[in-house]
Amino acid sequence: MRKTFAVLASCAFALASSWAQTVIDPNDAIYRDLDRWANRGYVSRLPPVRPYPPQLLDELLNRVVAEGDVASAEKAQGYLDAIAPGSRPIHVGARGLIRGLDDDLTIEGAPTLDGTIRVAENLSASYAGGLEAVTRLPGSEIEVPGVWAPHADLIEDQAKVGPFYLLQDWTSNIAAGNPSLYFQAGLNRTSFGPFFDNGVVVGPQAGRAGHFSAVYRKEAWSVSMLLLELSASNDFGEKQFPDKHLILHTIDFSPTKDLEIGIFESVMYGGRFEFQYLAPFNMYFASQSLTGFEDNSLLGVHAKWSATPGFQLIGQFYLDDMSFNDIVRLNLDTKYKFASELGLRWTPSGGPLADLAADYTAVMPYMYSHVTGGDRGTDRYSEDYPNYFNYSHLGRSLGADLEPNSDRLSVRSSWKIARGVEVGANAALYRHGNASEGVADLAEANHDGTIYDDGYYDTSLRFSSQNETRFLTQSVIETKAQAGTSLRIELPSPFGSFWGTATYTLEYGWNRDLVENDDSLVHFWSLGGGWRW
Repeated sequence: MRKTFAVLASCAFALASSWAQTVIDPNDAIYRDLDRWANRGYVSRLPPVRPYPPQLLDELLNRVVAEGDVASAEKAQGYLDAIAPGSRPIHVGARGLIRGLDDDLTIEGAPTLDGTIRVAENLSASYAGGLEAVTRLPGSEIEVPGVWAPHADLIEDQAKVGPFYLLQDWTSNIAAGNPSLYFQAGLNRTSFGPFFDNGVVVGPQAGRAGHFSAVYRKEAWSVSMLLLELSASNDFGEKQFPDKHLILHTIDFSPTKDLEIGIFESVMYGGRFEFQYLAPFNMYFASQSLTGFEDNSLLGVHAKWSATPGFQLIGQFYLDDMSFNDIVRLNLDTKYKFASELGLRWTPSGGPLADLAADYTAVMPYMYSHVTGGDRGTDRYSEDYPNYFNYSHLGRSLGADLEPNSDRLSVRSSWKIARGVEVGANAALYRHGNASEGVADLAEANHDGTIYDDGYYDTSLRFSSQNETRFLTQSVIETKAQAGTSLRIELPSPFGSFWGTATYTLEYGWNRDLVENDDSLVHFWSLGGGWRW
């Protein structure tokens, strides 16, 4: 009897775990597990654009089943069963969450509906939605950059019932092709690059957008193209305007078995659709010259080196602009507009430690910001004119969740305490300064050091940081030190899985919000749970 009960419990756990993912969301646990398995060498050469279609996940998860340790293979098989052709295409559930900043609370909850539909061998669709009840509208939630990115993908056409606003939440995606060549289109969140949780190019904490991507994969290289349809704001981060686009293409290759390198370009623009940016193997800076350099092109590189199975060195560099003439003259205090990350990750296959990662992220002054377009004279800084060229979507950064002129050192770990129980610990140090502090004659727009501070002078179109960097050299620097822990529990049942989460972050801040001598200690915490069947 005891043996029979153990077998049934094991089957129930595998079944419940297999339901506990939504492949359309790059924040989902399936992508966290894929990164761990890739680090251990069970799978390799993950495409940089996420989410992945079920057709590709079939191949990746089958490799884990064949190559992975027992626990990894079992979990991968559960994921496979959930997205296999003929699997149940509709899952229902409910979730709820309370977040706190000391005694200030945000409450949210929703009934949910999601699933993956395998229409044919080379065609699939995924969807997820809910009717969210929230006590605060999007943009006013309690959040902790790097820990919580709370805003859901809500449609702000709300009703009010008691203390709650009721809003719709919906994402969907369709994919055609096979693991070697596929195309995706939908309305969903996107992630790009080797830092899956908070990259400097496109981070999964950014809100959903229109997503169109194409990927061609070979054993030692791949090419990808991504088009995101975004929502623009004015130069003050207000209002919403259509017709803003980000197009990115990348080639990734492996010169050796242990090294992966990617080279990519992107362009942010709006007010029209530029078909030349769709051309593969195009150079966006050259194409931009045909538009009068009206658009905002960027380029970057990323790399992963597997020093040994389970241990990786990861880096990414994303460049908007720099003064090449000054650099070749060895004048190194010049203009640098870029964001970069460097990290180490260890994911041992045995023992209680599941994941240990440390990384440093730096965002240079005015990175992600950009002078507005239009007439650039009469229309500059109009509240009714969109900024199509800064790196924002829905009023927030599309890249790292850091303001310009900021850096962050972060350490995170996850520990498997028991089956279905995982504990996390994290620590971080943040710094941020207003690069426009003390600079005279700046434009009559935001000069508060945010993504909407373009750093241009008022009387001309000259960039105030053209010949200097001013990276964290200001007299007032906001500094935050954090330490936190988290707990996640999954409880299987014959009718789906129940889960619960708890997080706590202790933060001490100096010069909070760039107010000198505003120093204080705060407590962030959350309690949540849900059920999915």
